[in-house]
Amino acid sequence: MENKSRLSAFHFIALVSVFTVANSVIEMPLYRESLSELFIAAAGGIIISFFIYKPLKTAMSANSGILKGAVFAVVFIFSLIAAVAASREYTAFIYENLLTKESAFLIKLIFALCTACIAAGDKKAIYKFSSISFFFVTAIFAVMFLISVKNFDLRNLKTAFDFSHISVKHTFAYGYKLLVPSVFAVLFIALDMPHNLPKFAVPAGVSWGVIICIITVLDSVLSFSLPLSARLEYPYIDDISTVTIGNLFTRMDGFAYFAFFVCYLLKCAVLIRLSADTLCLAGIKKKRYAVILLSAVLLL
Repeated sequence: MENKSRLSAFHFIALVSVFTVANSVIEMPLYRESLSELFIAAAGGIIISFFIYKPLKTAMSANSGILKGAVFAVVFIFSLIAAVAASREYTAFIYENLLTKESAFLIKLIFALCTACIAAGDKKAIYKFSSISFFFVTAIFAVMFLISVKNFDLRNLKTAFDFSHISVKHTFAYGYKLLVPSVFAVLFIALDMPHNLPKFAVPAGVSWGVIICIITVLDSVLSFSLPLSARLEYPYIDDISTVTIGNLFTRMDGFAYFAFFVCYLLKCAVLIRLSADTLCLAGIKKKRYAVILLSAVLLL
């Protein structure tokens, strides 16, 4: 029983962490002035994550029919909006870096089909996919950081922090981008999990996802400097594209592309399944049909 509990806790940690990475790994850093706001927002989000599960679980378990219907309606609408936004963000990145505009619909179709396949299956399969993704994503970003060390200039880090002038607007922007969408991952867990979810599961998942995101930000900042990284549309991929291992491996960015795909695929699958689950709890019985229908929205 103890091993099963630990395994379950790891599944939740993996899902929340990979989901959190998908929130911001492609575009950060957002501002050229300082990274201080990013670290403040990250610390604040981790603290909040210790207290967020029970209120969300309570909201999803409301006894009042009207209140429950209102909660499910809000979750359905916003999770579907978040899925479309994530899909557009990822496909826009792919168009810019790999493909021509003429391939737009094809890529959206492939991504939507992959999302539907994962979201329509057993919910345990999503947790298992997140666990496998956790190891791949962690390993890829860790290795990318290590092989980028030769390009680092520590002087870039010294000028990247300024705690004497903290922008509240930038702090909230980082918090919104990095952490707020992870609420949907917690709602996904809260839908059918008991109140006694291990207390460390959500904070551990958020913390690990934040650490990976910060590693990617530091990677680009140490290589390019904060002002240049913030001006680039996709700073991390521009950074990794300059990394080589001798004359044998001259394009390491393919690993980053794979990590991005896995992160965004899991994020969209979780969001689509969350939307479908709320529809089913509201009375629609054909969950698989709901998943397929909602996945089609990603083509917009």
